Amino acid sequence: MKRMYIFKKQLFLLIISSKFSDKITSNLSNSSIVLDEKAKFTRFQSNKMFNKKSSESNRVSQEVLKKINQVTYNSEVFLLQNSKKLFFVLGVLLLIIIGYFAYSKFYVEVRQEKALNHLFYARQYFSRNEIKKALGGDPSLTKGGYMGFADIIENFSSTPAANIAHFYAGLSNYNLGNYEKALELWKGFSAKDEFLFPMKYGIMADTYVQLDKNNQALTYYIKAAEARDNDFTTPLYFHRAAMISFSMGKYDQARKYFIYLNERYPKSAFAEETDKYLSLMDAESQK
Repeated sequence: MKRMYIFKKQLFLLIISSKFSDKITSNLSNSSIVLDEKAKFTRFQSNKMFNKKSSESNRVSQEVLKKINQVTYNSEVFLLQNSKKLFFVLGVLLLIIIGYFAYSKFYVEVRQEKALNHLFYARQYFSRNEIKKALGGDPSLTKGGYMGFADIIENFSSTPAANIAHFYAGLSNYNLGNYEKALELWKGFSAKDEFLFPMKYGIMADTYVQLDKNNQALTYYIKAAEARDNDFTTPLYFHRAAMISFSMGKYDQARKYFIYLNERYPKSAFAEETDKYLSLMDAESQK
C-alpha cells in the first residue's frame, strides 16, 4: 500500500509536470507567433517609412538638380547676352593691372633711383657740416649739378628718398636756426622703425625748447619716450621730460619720470642723476 501510494504520488507529479510543460510549451509557441507577427509588422512599417523617405529624398534631389540646371542655363544666357560688356570690363581691368605694374617698374622705381643719387651727395655735404650745400644743392659738382634736400622733396615727392630728405632738411634748418621751418619739415617725415620714429618726436621737442615753448616740448618728449620701448631712446627722452619738468617747477611730474627711469632703466647712464634731482626736489619741498 505504501508503495502504491508513492507510485500514485509520483504519477500525479509526472502528469502535473507534463501538463505544466505542455502549457509552457504552448505559451512559448503562442509568444513566438505573436513576436513573429510583431517583427513582420515592424519590418513592414520600416520598409514603408524607408520607401517614403527614399521617395521624398528623390523628390528633393530632383528639385535641386532642376534648380541647378536652371541657374546654369540662366548663367549661360547671361554670358551670351553680355559677352561684349564682360570682355570690355575684363580688358579694362587687365589694362589697369598692367598699367600699375608698369608705373611701379618704369616710373616709381626710376624716380626713386634718381632721388637716391641726389640724396647721396646731399648727405655727404651734411656730414661735412656744409649745411647750405646739403640743403640747396651744388650745381657745380657734376654735369647738370645735384639737388639738395629741398629740391629732392619738391621734385621726387612720394618716394622713400623724399621722405628721408624731409628728415635731413629739418635737421639742416634746425642747425641754421630756422626752427619753425624745421618743425614743418619734420611733420612731413614718416617713420615707424625702432629709433627714427621716437627721434622724430624728440628732435621736435628740442626745437620747441629752442622756441621757449616748454609745455609743447614736454608733450613731445613724452611722445618720444612712449613711441618705442628700447634701452636708448626711451630712457633718453624720459630723462629730458624729467629735466624740463624740473626746470618748470613741476616737481611732482619730474619726480614721477625720475623714479620711473630709475626703476625701469637702472643701468642707463641717465639713471645715475636721478638720486641727485630727487634730493634737490625733497629739499625744495621742505622750504
